[in-house]
Amino acid sequence: MAAEGELVARQVAAECGETAHVAVLDGVDVVYVCKIDSMVGPAPEQAVRCWPAGGR
Repeated sequence: MAAEGELVARQVAAECGETAHVAVLDGVDVVYVCKIDSMVGPAPEQAVRCWPAGGR
């Protein structure tokens, strides 16, 4: 699932020029799969980054 999620996230990020996150619903929980950063916009040292907390 992680490989498929990453492929979709890369496609979405490339198409819209934004960071893409993928998560799946597991009962009442949301399980974080991956994040692909935007490749456009400010230089990497100027970009605002966030790191989601993994786990349940």
